[in-house]
Amino acid sequence: MGYTVKTDFVLNNSTNTIFRTWGQAVTDAIANCGWAQCTDVEAGTQINWTTVAAPTAATSQGYNVWKMADALQSECPIYMKIEYGSDTVGGTLPTVWLTVGNTVNASGGIPSANTPRIALSGAQNTASKISYSSGDTNRWIFAWNAGGGRYHDSWYWAIERTVNNSGGLTNTGVLITLNAGGIGSGYKQVFKGGASANATAWETTLGALMPQSNTGGSWLRGVPTERTSVYPIYHTQGGAFEPHGLNVFLYHNHELTAGIPLTMSVYGAAHTYMPVGNVTFIYPASAREVSPTRSALLVRWE
Repeated sequence: MGYTVKTDFVLNNSTNTIFRTWGQAVTDAIANCGWAQCTDVEAGTQINWTTVAAPTAATSQGYNVWKMADALQSECPIYMKIEYGSDTVGGTLPTVWLTVGNTVNASGGIPSANTPRIALSGAQNTASKISYSSGDTNRWIFAWNAGGGRYHDSWYWAIERTVNNSGGLTNTGVLITLNAGGIGSGYKQVFKGGASANATAWETTLGALMPQSNTGGSWLRGVPTERTSVYPIYHTQGGAFEPHGLNVFLYHNHELTAGIPLTMSVYGAAHTYMPVGNVTFIYPASAREVSPTRSALLVRWE
């Protein structure tokens, strides 16, 4: 049974209360999806949202470490460390750092890290902004400041287990898709076996084959039909496409209304998805569309 939440909170580090509020919201989002938080014995002393102070410099104020809680965790263990703080002088810009690997040590390190430590940050705001989160024991999506208005206002992070050609979960590893709060997006597939050659590198374009046309300087924003087109994101292993995941799809922003969920068939089964609008500002591999009127993110919402 999955979990979904749409939340409004202020995105800045101006006070201890505001910092604790947005940090607690991220923590609660993954906890409510069913991921298991490591104990302090497993992963060292983790952040305490009752006492932690807001950052005053470009630094992390603490972390927590999570592990998938599904039946495949014993075959293919996945750990995710989330740090909270700021990556700007003065500590003003809200930032999280994420690291994914196969093990964790008693100091909270991820010695088998399959990803580098990735900073995700968006614009600070004095008014409440909408963020979306959904997931289950083996998947998680967080879309920060959805509809932020500019490519660097928002970020998103999506992680899920690999799937086979029928959409069934496999013990190969995980699929990660993200935008770090800038004009480029990265994606990576993490494989079982730690930081080996099987872990592919981040790429700055997404494998979503959206149509494009640049004749006369105008972009094709979807093909006019009676149906809305959505586009899966394909990850690569050694240059070959893997079966696409179920966490995220792309769509042309003008074709769906952000905040109104819909049902569609994926791998022959019905699933619910939420259009979240221009949180993406992604670079599809075939259509480098970054305008909020063009490509946007559709997230699994169940």
